[in-house]
Amino acid sequence: MPFRLKVSCIGYQTLEGAYHQTELGTLMLRDDVHQLQEVEVNASMVREFSSHSTYRIDLKKAKLFSNFLESLTLIPALSLDTSRELKATNGGEVIILINGVKSTQTALAALAAEDVKSVELYDTPPARFATAGIGALINVITKEKIRGGNLYLEANDAVTAWDGKNRLGINYTIDRLRLNATYSNIYWRYKASEDEEIRYRFLGQDYYQKKTGIVAPGGRDNNELQLSCSYSVPKNYLLSSSLLLHHYRQDLRTDQIVSDGSLSGSKISKGNGNRYTMYAVDLYGEKVLAKEHSLLCNLHYTDYTTKVDAYYNALSYRKQTDMDGHKKSFIADAQYRYSSQMFSTSIGAKGLFEYNAQQLLLPQNKLIESFRRNIRGYGDISWMKGAFRHQAILGLEYNSSRSPQLYQSFESLHFTPLLRSTWVIRAGTSLSLSYQHRVTAPTISMLSNTPIPNAPHYVYIGNPKLTPSAGHNLFLSFNMRTSYVSGQVGLFYSHTSNAIVPYLEERSEYIVKSYKNIDSKALLGGSGKVNVMPWGDPRLVLTLEGDLYQQAFYIKPENSFNLSGRLFASLNLNTTHWVGFLFIQSRRKILDGQFILHSPAYNAAELCYRLNPALMFGVGGKYLFMETDGYGNSTDRSAILSSNSWQVTPTLMNTIYLKLSIQLNMGRKAQEQRPKANNRDTDSGLLTL
Repeated sequence: MPFRLKVSCIGYQTLEGAYHQTELGTLMLRDDVHQLQEVEVNASMVREFSSHSTYRIDLKKAKLFSNFLESLTLIPALSLDTSRELKATNGGEVIILINGVKSTQTALAALAAEDVKSVELYDTPPARFATAGIGALINVITKEKIRGGNLYLEANDAVTAWDGKNRLGINYTIDRLRLNATYSNIYWRYKASEDEEIRYRFLGQDYYQKKTGIVAPGGRDNNELQLSCSYSVPKNYLLSSSLLLHHYRQDLRTDQIVSDGSLSGSKISKGNGNRYTMYAVDLYGEKVLAKEHSLLCNLHYTDYTTKVDAYYNALSYRKQTDMDGHKKSFIADAQYRYSSQMFSTSIGAKGLFEYNAQQLLLPQNKLIESFRRNIRGYGDISWMKGAFRHQAILGLEYNSSRSPQLYQSFESLHFTPLLRSTWVIRAGTSLSLSYQHRVTAPTISMLSNTPIPNAPHYVYIGNPKLTPSAGHNLFLSFNMRTSYVSGQVGLFYSHTSNAIVPYLEERSEYIVKSYKNIDSKALLGGSGKVNVMPWGDPRLVLTLEGDLYQQAFYIKPENSFNLSGRLFASLNLNTTHWVGFLFIQSRRKILDGQFILHSPAYNAAELCYRLNPALMFGVGGKYLFMETDGYGNSTDRSAILSSNSWQVTPTLMNTIYLKLSIQLNMGRKAQEQRPKANNRDTDSGLLTL
């Protein structure tokens, strides 16, 4: 008697058929498997905490970008600069942490998007970094139980000039151990000319020269290698160590013919060679004491060796400066933190101890030593209540510096608070107001007494009598995010008393370009960024970004004012096979003390073909369709010296470069296929007769 038999089981295809006998033998069920696709998490999925925002970047969107670093521009507070490096939309620097440990832009680019769990954004830096003067801090949290690694290689090398930027990043994770190595190389060889007109009076004698530039060679090399490893037990502890090696070399040379004024027709040659080698060792440890309590400690040692060679050769005046420098610094940092979604607090201390020695070889042999200390204690608290987030950081900062050979010393003690309130109007839209009081101590180069010749009886030299400046900063920002439009608009005001600015003054031996504490300086303006994605994803992104602000320097007997602004526009293409961008940047004029700096316009374009997820190659260009542009430097009318110079670098114009990008997975196991439940019937899956 014929009958029908139906056999089903979870994970297998259902077997069904008509039979005429009961002896069926062995019945084989075929696997019914389904490879899980990527889980899409929208960029709008943002979780607000009392101290920061956590973003879960859309994996499908992130993979459309050249690398993970560039995908972070989906966050309104982050942008890219002309070097395709991450910056804050407000123009400030971005500190990068990976799992809480300070890292590099190259390491961020080398991350695989699928390894990233979330990105924490602190648009107001946390207490540990509140006095660093940065624009934002991000902490990239990677997923647990990753086994394997990634290799990222990017080469950008010009074919029309000796100009390139190359970087390599490798990371490998074995259960709880993460190894990381990054290397970046930036090199630039060029030929430039500088036209200059200078007029001043020294010891009753007038000096005037108009000089026409002769094309002369120059170059820069910047190499950085970082090796790091970390070991973590989730929800227990994290240990990390890193070694950073950095070598920088710069050779600047200017040749000129005097076309008007004294010594007309004679040749002038001046140059400046800077070299430094730095290595740094960083040790970091974090212990989770309980579910929401943690304790961290960070030790950082840095060692610099520097060499400066500067000269000025003219028919009637010659001067040379040779200097060897050695700087050592040690930073210790400890913090206790309690953190939950609605409330967090921390208390900590940070100390910087620095020794600097400058051995001046020419024009005379002498040793100048300096000692600097910066000790800061802080506490912060942040909380959420309804639609509002509040943060308060209270810090007490001590600064001291002394130089026995220069008979220089200062000490200062300042209260450095930071207050911030954010109103989350609705999901994706917020309004923030922040206030910060910052103290800025003079740097070693500002205090240095090593003269660098610029012209007869005119040199650059530091000012060992400088003292710290104190600034008050207000920032109001509006943020919004939708699937098609995202952006940030901000208004800012800052007022700095005892401000340190470049200044010209006459001394017994020469006129000096140095630094000076002035009464105050102020800044009032705004900045903004808008991302438009017509299709709701980054296949095509139009970005408009810019700033406009009024500068004021209150320098007796005459105050100086300047209106400065700059516009950036970019069009980015990110598809499965084609990736490219078009970038345009306008000129800018900035007033800095008694000097006016003119920055050139800039444009760039790039188009790459992605053969597969691992390989991309293409071509790009910089300063396209531009004949001449350059950097200018002039003096304000309040200065005792009148100078106007313009440097043009013709070898930069219409630079064409080739790009190669390789991203490889190493040692990763293919994800196991998971059986798909058969929902076509409600059978128990057991064979019954």
